[in-house]
Amino acid sequence: MLKSFDCMKSYEDSLVSVYSVRIRLDQQTNSDSRLNVVKTELKKHLQVQSDNILQIETLGSKKYGIYQYRVIVAKKNIADTLGYFDKMGKDNSFFLNKHEAEYFNLRFQLRDYGFTNKKVFFFGPGGLVFSDKQRYFDEFARHTFIQSSLYVFDKFEKEKSGGFDAVIVYWSKKNHTKEDLIKRLKER
Repeated sequence: MLKSFDCMKSYEDSLVSVYSVRIRLDQQTNSDSRLNVVKTELKKHLQVQSDNILQIETLGSKKYGIYQYRVIVAKKNIADTLGYFDKMGKDNSFFLNKHEAEYFNLRFQLRDYGFTNKKVFFFGPGGLVFSDKQRYFDEFARHTFIQSSLYVFDKFEKEKSGGFDAVIVYWSKKNHTKEDLIKRLKER
């Protein structure tokens, strides 16, 4: 049961708001239950729609029943805001076009990483299904938001993966290791 919910806006621009969220629970729960608590409380306190929650990243541990998260919330659908959804996912090249790169730059909001000229592989549901950016954006068109995790490779991992800069896993609740993803890439 939820004992406390603290939320502070840590960043904002015209497309997204980023919140630092801390919850305190009086009993042990699994990660899915905790994420549902975070979503429910965001809806209640900030009138955030589920479709607008782009990412929930676990930051803190369960010490004393306290869990910390970084939550990225879109003010609008990013692809619609950018105005060129029709130019994304039009081929199955591993390399992102400039519109796809801009979308993922906004989607993941990484300080020291940009998607321009990057070679990206996609895994679908559960991280088990080989996919591509066409399928990713087809799913996006149907759902507005796709739960996605990004795995950025260093130089050594890039070489082992066959030249991929990153992997995006969508519709997966499991946290994958980069080693497992590289192994899966070699199986294709």
